[in-house]
Amino acid sequence: NAQAYFILDALLRRQGLRYDEFKALLLEHPKVNFLPLNHFGVEFEGGLGCSKEQFKEKLAEAGIESIITSYDHTLYNKVWKLGNDSSVSIPDLHDVELTSPKLSGYTGFEEIAKVLTLWNETLPFRNGREGRIPGVNRTCGTHVHVDAHGWTVTDFLRLAKVWAKMEVPVIWHLVSPSRRGGRYCRAIDVPYLESLENGYLPGERYYSLNLEAFRRQESIEYRIHNGTLEGRKIISWIIFLLMLTDAVKKGLSHNDFEPSFDGVMDAVGMSGNATPLIREARSYLWERYLYWQREDPVPSSAPRIDLVRAEREIRERVVERRRSEINARYSSRRTGLTTYDSNFDAH
Repeated sequence: NAQAYFILDALLRRQGLRYDEFKALLLEHPKVNFLPLNHFGVEFEGGLGCSKEQFKEKLAEAGIESIITSYDHTLYNKVWKLGNDSSVSIPDLHDVELTSPKLSGYTGFEEIAKVLTLWNETLPFRNGREGRIPGVNRTCGTHVHVDAHGWTVTDFLRLAKVWAKMEVPVIWHLVSPSRRGGRYCRAIDVPYLESLENGYLPGERYYSLNLEAFRRQESIEYRIHNGTLEGRKIISWIIFLLMLTDAVKKGLSHNDFEPSFDGVMDAVGMSGNATPLIREARSYLWERYLYWQREDPVPSSAPRIDLVRAEREIRERVVERRRSEINARYSSRRTGLTTYDSNFDAH
């Protein structure tokens, strides 16, 4: 009926699918991998070619609501936030951290593309050369938050191990070399994993995988991507993160894949039976992976976490700590039983 068609049409739009494409997918594949519709948000660091006030007006003319704030982590529904970040420094431009509202699906990607187009239009043209001045540099990052409502420490530990296994061999070839193990996006290490094994979220947020964000926003923050104002680049990255987060929540573990590009992409569902949107994202990420492997490959000396060894060391420390705690409690009880009480003889 008409109501069912309206609902289906709305769902397909959020997948970036037409009805005829949907039918063709179902006929070709018994199982189709769709885009997870978890909410996500993005923090873009960069430089504007105009003031924040002028860009706010430009957004308003395009029907996009925004506010100007200082540096803060407040989330606003349906409102973009023009804030500050002291780590960003781009000569001759107006430094900004632009934070999206909660977005979802293909419609969210359309809004990102629209905002980035408007941002790029503010950038001045180069003197005597084609193109505009870049709106990002090495001081900029692009952070993606993915909704993690209902996640447990066990889920986060599984994600951390999956991320640790793929981070250096795969993820580092999907981002600019300046972001590899950077000051604000450190690689996962043994203390990080040990904290999760002990039932606690890591207390430091400057990791490539920031779980501290869950305390404030019930989200997972992926901090490793370089600054970018290219819609296709960041949208492909977001699609990968949505697929990864969803796969881990459904049970994907670090033992389920090989740390190669194909191994990772197939494991998270970015495979031949996925929607065209997801397959296009994989194709773009493959081009990026090949580019960085050719131009600046990760050296063999790069720090790689040995998960088998790390798990063994953590287990040994956990056992030793628990043994010490038991011995301490036992000793305190014995001391309490044998302590001489001078008041006892007085009665």
